Amino acid sequence: MRITAFIGLITGMALIAVPVFSFAPEEIEKRLKDIKKEYQKYIPKENTDERMKKEAQKSYKEYQDKVKPEVEKWKGKMKYDGEKLVIDNDSKPKKEENITPREFLNKDERVYIFVSSSMPKTTLKNYAISMDKLRDPNISMVLRGCIGGCEKLLPTGQFIQSILAQSKDEELIAEFIIDPNLYRYYGIKRVPAIVYASNISLLDLESSEGIQDNLKGTPNAFAVYGDVSLEYAFEKIYEKTSNPRILSMIQELRKGWFNSKTKQ
Repeated sequence: MRITAFIGLITGMALIAVPVFSFAPEEIEKRLKDIKKEYQKYIPKENTDERMKKEAQKSYKEYQDKVKPEVEKWKGKMKYDGEKLVIDNDSKPKKEENITPREFLNKDERVYIFVSSSMPKTTLKNYAISMDKLRDPNISMVLRGCIGGCEKLLPTGQFIQSILAQSKDEELIAEFIIDPNLYRYYGIKRVPAIVYASNISLLDLESSEGIQDNLKGTPNAFAVYGDVSLEYAFEKIYEKTSNPRILSMIQELRKGWFNSKTKQ
């Protein structure tokens, strides 16, 4: 599963600031209501024959049992923050009732894990497991866009759910961001790509971190390409940066490996 990786220095690029999505939060709500409206036409009417009534009842029951719960579930997890759509996954903590984030990175540092739905599920799961161990809010998996277009939110939500679900009642803690601006700014042409960036200071905290006009300076960044573990990527980044905070994350990720070896 492990493929050789390439590491290189990325410099700031010129970028025209454009909005990522053309709809506002209230429009998301409208689209969700349209789904319900579509299914309302299948509600049985008094002047229909028994066969049509049964078909209508079947369709409407499917909406009530399957579609509506999914709509309600995912609309509560999606937040539209100006230039990006953020999907929060804090509704199901793993085991602890109160999970507090940890801070390995400084406030001006980020780790972006650029991924896509076409990648192997095993690779995506491994990233989520590593992120769950670190629980640093400055580490995110980044999608270029919504699956099937951002007028369809459920496929994206279901994809993320399939990566984070450990069991029926337990989910990994990891943040996903949908932001094509980050792909453009860091010149990401293929995935997976793991980017460590520092010197990130924003003019507008609610706007995309991938819009050059929103950055006060030029971030320093290193990228690791290939189907490699987060630990391996950090090792390569540490070789270039000698950053003690990167080393701390490597040591944290290795704890589980050593513990599992000890138990054998």
